[in-house]
Amino acid sequence: MTARPPRHRTPVTPAPAPVGWRYRAACRGTDLEVFFPGRGQSAEHARQICASCPVCELCLDYALRHGIVHGIWGGLTERDRRAPRSRHVSTSRRKRDEAILAADAAGYSQAAVSRAFSLARTSVSRVLSGDTDGLGRS
Repeated sequence: MTARPPRHRTPVTPAPAPVGWRYRAACRGTDLEVFFPGRGQSAEHARQICASCPVCELCLDYALRHGIVHGIWGGLTERDRRAPRSRHVSTSRRKRDEAILAADAAGYSQAAVSRAFSLARTSVSRVLSGDTDGLGRS
């Protein structure tokens, strides 16, 4: 009986470079300290980099959606992002509350709605009662 010839494995082709917004950012490869200046340090260098960035809006949107409060994102400092972040949170909560009301109108139980939205039942009850500020007022 003759032995089979050895099987050679074909080398794995390297994966293509990711195409997400982070890989197109002008700040890619820049020292992180530029975007996280210490107290009293200027953020101007980071702002200059962000000014020429093709994905500046996506970066800012990422920071707002994920609640990132530190550093320079999309050319804005923590203080600059406060107002947009507040609007983003308000909009997100309003959309969530509308979805909760729609689920209730569709006949889902409060327990099912609370599980679906990862909320406590009391939070769902508060939305359904119209007490969205949590102070017992409608």
